[in-house]
Amino acid sequence: MKKLVFPIVAILLLLAGCGTVSTTSAQSSEQTINIAAGQPVPKSPLVGKTAPKFSLPTLDQKSTVSLNQLLGNKILVINAWASWCYPCQQETPDLVAMSKKYTGKVEFVGINMTSDDSVTDAKSFVHKYGISYPVLLDTKGAFSHDYQVIGYPTTFIVAPNGTIVNVHIGILTKNQMQQLINEAMNGTKPN
Repeated sequence: MKKLVFPIVAILLLLAGCGTVSTTSAQSSEQTINIAAGQPVPKSPLVGKTAPKFSLPTLDQKSTVSLNQLLGNKILVINAWASWCYPCQQETPDLVAMSKKYTGKVEFVGINMTSDDSVTDAKSFVHKYGISYPVLLDTKGAFSHDYQVIGYPTTFIVAPNGTIVNVHIGILTKNQMQQLINEAMNGTKPN
């Protein structure tokens, strides 16, 4: 059962990331997730597991791209976002800068949560921020479901062998991105 997000909860979500708050009730199997600022988010159960396969349409909707096409001998950074999400807007310039810094060394891909956004708004967002890495559309919510996305932005760091090595919910700074990439490149475990 979805509840209205009250102003204070909305402000806390804005600070940590965008998303919806669900409650558990006798009629619902949804789990309460609190991603309020200043509160640690539990380690994702996906860390250490093989990334779920996907095949999603490109932004122009003329072709699809699969996880297998993105994997290779590079670290893969998958960023799930929505155009209306303020933390996504704040984070994107740093993602663009990091994707340029790591050209040829790290693969970046954006996944627009189109089931919660629109293709038109996604295209405007990509143009506004000059995103040059591939952007795919999660039109049916399959990626969001399989990757257990509970808020935007959510960033997944995937090793070349397809293992998810880190998941970060909420905005990432350049320094945090750098640390996650370095940890993945060096095969070290996140803190």
